[in-house]
Amino acid sequence: MKTLTQHINEWKITNDSNVEIKKVKVESYKELSSIIYDRYQEDNKIIDLSDIDVSNIISFSDQQVWMPYYYGLFSCLHNVEIINITGWNISNAENLACMFYKCINLKTILGIEKLNVSNVITFKGMFYHCENLKCDLNNWKIHKDAIISGMFKGCYNLTLPKWYKY
Repeated sequence: MKTLTQHINEWKITNDSNVEIKKVKVESYKELSSIIYDRYQEDNKIIDLSDIDVSNIISFSDQQVWMPYYYGLFSCLHNVEIINITGWNISNAENLACMFYKCINLKTILGIEKLNVSNVITFKGMFYHCENLKCDLNNWKIHKDAIISGMFKGCYNLTLPKWYKY
C-alpha cells in the first residue's frame, strides 16, 4: 500500500511533465458532484480529479431554498486525506461556499494554491472544520468585497493567509 507521501510525489512528477492529460469536461455542480461520489468510497483516502475540466462551472456549492446553508462539493467526506485538483481552471467561479465543509481528515489539496479565485464572491465556510488541512493560500487574489465569513473556522493546523481579515 502506498503512503500519502508516495502518492503526492507521483502526482508532482506526473504534473510537472509535459504529458497532456485528456480532461473530462463537466458543465455543472450537479454533474461534478456525481463524478466525485462515483469515485469516492468510504475507505478512499484519496480523490484524484485532475482529469476534470471545470472551467464552465460558476458555483461549486448548492443552496436549496429549503436549506439555510450551502452544500459544498466535497462536504462531509470525512475519510478523505488528499484531494487532487491540479490544473483546475475556476476563473469563472463565483461561489466556493462550504466547498470542503467538515472534511475533518483532509490534509492536502493538491493544486489549490494555483487556483484563480479573483472572481469568487463567496468563500463562506469553504474550509469549515478542515481540522488537519495544511496549504498555502497566500498567493490568492481575493476580491475586496468577497464574503469570507467562517472560511477557516475550526482549521486548527492551517496557517491563515496574510490577506485574511478575521
